[in-house]
Amino acid sequence: MSSSQAERIGCAEARRQTGLWQAFARSVRNNILGEIGVQLVRIGGMVVLARALAPADFGLFRVLITITTIVMIINEFGVPDTLVQRRDLRADHESTAAWANLAITTLTAALLYAGAPLIAQAMAMPALPPAQRLLCLPLAFEGLAAVSTARLTRRLDFGRLAMAEVTAELAFVVVAIALLAAGLPRWSLAGGLAARLCGHAFT
Repeated sequence: MSSSQAERIGCAEARRQTGLWQAFARSVRNNILGEIGVQLVRIGGMVVLARALAPADFGLFRVLITITTIVMIINEFGVPDTLVQRRDLRADHESTAAWANLAITTLTAALLYAGAPLIAQAMAMPALPPAQRLLCLPLAFEGLAAVSTARLTRRLDFGRLAMAEVTAELAFVVVAIALLAAGLPRWSLAGGLAARLCGHAFT
């Protein structure tokens, strides 16, 4: 290899390293800004809702959050991590992951819907089944977004991921307060949670 070729290779490698560093720096900045935005919206919304809702409503909300977290872990089935960590990602890998996600999310949504009375009975929460069933379709949408999330993560496109988080939190607050204003306080938190999942998935 001639010295000129070595210099060109060295320059190309230096540019690649610089590009990676700049992408990393942008991702850190976007994550910080996104997290600040999420927390501001969340705190402001919760202050308004806490003044209008009963403690029992927040107890139901915490149970729904727990169920949502468990179902999302099952729906993702390790797909985003697998796609992000692959050295070479092809279209057929993404297609396989998307079909697997579709099968898993359909199954979990059906089980969540059918099993709502059993979960409510086990937890002695009669108000749980309608709220839990409301989340079935939004949870399926969120599960199907796993491949898109993995693609954005591979690109270090954390700006869009941060935008999805902020959009989701805004959707939660807007829908929860709208349901509260419409005279449906018992549905406000569950409806807001469903809107948060849909907002994040579609963004």
